[in-house]
Amino acid sequence: MFNPHVPVRSHVVVRQPLPAPPERVFALFTTSIGLQSWFCDEAVSDPVVNGEVHASWHDEDGEQWARVGRWVELTPPCVAVVEWYAVQTGTAADEQPQASDYWRIAIAPADGASMVTVVSPILTSEVAMRAEVLSDAAKTGWEQTFSALRALLTEQGDDQ
Repeated sequence: MFNPHVPVRSHVVVRQPLPAPPERVFALFTTSIGLQSWFCDEAVSDPVVNGEVHASWHDEDGEQWARVGRWVELTPPCVAVVEWYAVQTGTAADEQPQASDYWRIAIAPADGASMVTVVSPILTSEVAMRAEVLSDAAKTGWEQTFSALRALLTEQGDDQ
């Protein structure tokens, strides 16, 4: 029986070109320095299978929030799959398991540049919001992210 209060998993697939070779793009998605340059305020990443990855951000009020995860697949410079966990915000006595989701990043060479495909999940709930609204918002977010990545790569030029 369908329960409208239970989240339903859906995925967003985004394909975008980036003006850099796959090796450089792969490093942006998998290394601490790369992640900090575009994704988060602070990052720690051990880009090996089962290596940990931590990303944290500070909001406008100075509050910090974070995600932790592990690399479940790495095939440089073509594929990276990270399993992200929600950071536990309850007390130590809270026995709720942490939710996890997988992001798959595929990078292919494209005329001296790269074509990047990201598959990321979204959790939807019929009560909270329709799936297509959340999907559109996620796609818009990824498109803005890729615009920022393109600007970063263009600014860096061949220095990296």
